[in-house]
Amino acid sequence: MAWLSHLDLLSTLERGLRRAALPLRFSEGFNPHILIAFGPAHPVGLRSEGEYFDLDFREAPPTDWCTRVNGVLPHGLRIEAAEEIPMQSKALMAIIDIAEYQILLPETALEACQRACAEFLALETCPIERHSPKGIKTVDIRPAVLVLEANAKGLRLLCRIGVPGSPRPAEVLAATLPGIAAAGIIRTGLYISDMNGAGHYNKIF
Repeated sequence: MAWLSHLDLLSTLERGLRRAALPLRFSEGFNPHILIAFGPAHPVGLRSEGEYFDLDFREAPPTDWCTRVNGVLPHGLRIEAAEEIPMQSKALMAIIDIAEYQILLPETALEACQRACAEFLALETCPIERHSPKGIKTVDIRPAVLVLEANAKGLRLLCRIGVPGSPRPAEVLAATLPGIAAAGIIRTGLYISDMNGAGHYNKIF
């Protein structure tokens, strides 16, 4: 599942929803599609434990609808929970602005993690180069890193997304522990900034 693109993930989930024979709401027009909307796309190659999507029903679904869908989804993809939300709720893409990652590291690198995190957070700027078909671009990823701390598995990263300089976990790792390769990267959560400016980060639900 980690290697599915965002569009492939959406297509796979839509097939599961259709197979579960739920009372789904479809768009109008020549080519109707399920009214479903995802949050920010997860990078290809990263496992994820915290994605969200909004789904419209034309009538109340059965209480076990998540179980029914999970029964027809491929191994490694499942719905963990569902909650009813008001129809006028803002789009996930518009409100989710923070992502949490666990960067898994080899045991030999764990001892240096705490000091490396402190050194990174002490930086005022952290410019990196990004290569693309359009050329090389320099971006400063330091302002978008909110939390970087060591734990028993490696590094926990909390960062802003959807803003200039949004860091990729691999970029933060390269700037923190140069030459160390991650044993894996997991997106563990998506959050909404506290609208009151209190510095808190709220789970979607």
